[in-house]
Amino acid sequence: MGNGGDAKSSRLWLVIIGIWAAATGVLVWRLPPGILASPAFAFLVACLSFFLLSGVFNIVVNVASHVLRERPPVGGPTSAGPVAILYCTYNDFDRGAAESLFTLSYPDLRVWILDDSTREGCRAEVDAFAAASRAKGLRIEVHRRTDRKGFKAGAINAALRRLPPDVAYLAIVDSDEVLTPDFVQGCLRHFTRDDIGFVQASHRCYNQGSGWFTRYLGIGVDLHWRHYQRYRNRFGAVNMLGHGAVIRRDVLDAVGGFPEVTCEDLAFTVVARMAGYRGAFAADVVCGETFPEDFSAMRRRHLRWSWATVEFLRRFMVPYARSRARWFEKLDLLLPSVNLPAVLLFLGFLLSANFLRMTGADLSLFTDTSVVALSLLASLGPLAMFVDLWRRPRFALKVILLNTIAYLALFPISVYGMLRGLARPAEFFVTPKGVRGRLPMVRAIAETRMEIMAGIALLAVGTTGMGPAGLASPLAIAALLTPLLMASSRSSLIRGRAFSEDPALPSASG
Repeated sequence: MGNGGDAKSSRLWLVIIGIWAAATGVLVWRLPPGILASPAFAFLVACLSFFLLSGVFNIVVNVASHVLRERPPVGGPTSAGPVAILYCTYNDFDRGAAESLFTLSYPDLRVWILDDSTREGCRAEVDAFAAASRAKGLRIEVHRRTDRKGFKAGAINAALRRLPPDVAYLAIVDSDEVLTPDFVQGCLRHFTRDDIGFVQASHRCYNQGSGWFTRYLGIGVDLHWRHYQRYRNRFGAVNMLGHGAVIRRDVLDAVGGFPEVTCEDLAFTVVARMAGYRGAFAADVVCGETFPEDFSAMRRRHLRWSWATVEFLRRFMVPYARSRARWFEKLDLLLPSVNLPAVLLFLGFLLSANFLRMTGADLSLFTDTSVVALSLLASLGPLAMFVDLWRRPRFALKVILLNTIAYLALFPISVYGMLRGLARPAEFFVTPKGVRGRLPMVRAIAETRMEIMAGIALLAVGTTGMGPAGLASPLAIAALLTPLLMASSRSSLIRGRAFSEDPALPSASG
C-alpha cells in the first residue's frame, strides 16, 4: 500500500452548505419582521431550514454522481495470503446465495460460517452445506456460540479471537448475499493507502422478480448504491454497510473489534475513523443483495434501523463530532444518520404548525411563493435519484408513487422505533424472508393498528387546524393504506413464488 496525498476534498460539501445557506437566507428574508421572536415560529423556521439542508444534500449528491468520474485504484495488493470469509447467519440461511462462495476466484480462502441460529432446521441446513462444500474442496468451518451476546458484532468478535495469525484480511458476508467471483481481489485492489481500513463493495438488488413490491421498490437499492456511495471516496466518509466488505485484521485488532451494538457497521466506521482509518468504496465490485419481499418485512427492518440508529447516535455522535476527522467527513456521516430520527422533528413541526393554526396565529407566510418553492425542494430532494429512470416514464411514475407511499407509511413505525431507542438498547432481529402464508385484510388491519391510529390522529389534527383541507394529509393517507400495502404485497409474493416454482417454466438462470 502507498501513502500518497490526501485525496479528500471539501468542495462538494461547500457547495451543499452554500446552497443551503442561500436558501435559508431567502426563507428568513421572506419572513415578516420580528416573527422569529416567537419561539413557536422560530422552531418552525429552524425545522424548515433543516429539511432544506437534507433536500439540498440529496440533490447535490445526485447531480455530482452523474458527473463524477471513477479513478481506478492504483497500488493496492491483488493477493494478501489467506483471506477469511465470515459468513453471518441467524435463522436465515440461504443456500442459493451461499453457493456463490464456490464462484470466488481468490486462491486462498478460509470460510467461517458464524451460525447463531436457534432453529434446529436452520442448523441442519448449515451443517449439510458445510459438508457438501468440504467435499468440493472448499475450506469451511462452522462456528456457533452458546449465547447471542453482542448480536452479529459479538459473533464476528468471537471469530476474530480464533482466527489464525496469518489471516491479514477478512470479509463480512450476509446470508442472502451473492458474491461476484472477483469480490476478494477487487476489494483488495482498493487498499491503496496505509490509512484505508476497509473496502466496501457495491451491490445490486437481485430479487426484483419476487413480486410488484420488489420490482418497484427494489430498484431503490441499485440507485442508492450508484448515487450515495461513489462520491464519498473523494468528498465524504465511506461507510461500512454491514456486508460485502473486506477489512484489515490489524485495524479490527487496533479498535478492539466491532462495537457490540445493533448498528455495528456504522459504529465500526466511526471508531475506525477516530483511530485514523477510513473506508474506500469499490464501485467496480458489484455483489447482490435482496430487498424485503413484502411490506411486512420492510416494516420490520425499518423498525430495527430506526431503533438502532438512535442507539448509535446516543453512543457515538458526540465522540465522533469531537474527533480529529475532517469537518465535512463528520457532516457526511452524521447528516444521513440524523435523518431517521428527524421524523420526531417532523412530528414536532406538524404539531406546532397545527397548534398555531388552532390558536388563530397568522400562518400566511407559509403560503408565500418562495417559501412554498423551498418546501417543495426539501420534500422532493430524496426523489432526485429516480431521474435515472427518465427513459422509462411510466415505470418511473409507478416507482416514485409506490416508493413515496411506502416510505410515508413507515412514519409511525419510525416514530415508535425512535422512542424505543431513547428508552432501551436496540435488539437485532432478522428481516423475514420467503413466503410466510397468506395475509388476509382482517389480519393486516389487526397488525397495523398503530399505523391506523396514527393516520386517524393525523387526520383529526389536520382537520382541526385546516378544516376539510386537512383530509389531504399525505402522511395520514399513507398510514391508513398500510394494511393494503401489507396484504397486497404478500399476495403478490405468493403469486410470484408459485409462478417461479412451476416445473413447466424455465428457471431464472435459464
